[in-house]
Amino acid sequence: MKDNKHIGEESEFWNKLLSSDAKSELLQLFHQNPKSAYKINEIAKKISRKKEEFEGDLDELMELGVIRRKPNPGSFYLDEEKEKEVQAHLQNTLRVKMKGK
Repeated sequence: MKDNKHIGEESEFWNKLLSSDAKSELLQLFHQNPKSAYKINEIAKKISRKKEEFEGDLDELMELGVIRRKPNPGSFYLDEEKEKEVQAHLQNTLRVKMKGK
């Protein structure tokens, strides 16, 4: 059984991960193109937003470990291992919730 601290940390992770439309768009972009790396201006074009509208969200996704940044040339990419962890955890969470209904 999970302790309350772990549950709180898990809840905070999901809240941060899914807290904005821009994050959802970023996650979708990288999920659909897991082998690609994008510079900030390319991301802006792909998700049709000004970079100022999503830079904070991108920073949070990097803090969560889902997105990484290549130091040179400064492009962003999906951490595929972290993505697999998130996907597996999400599937497990949904499975548990469905059993409880």
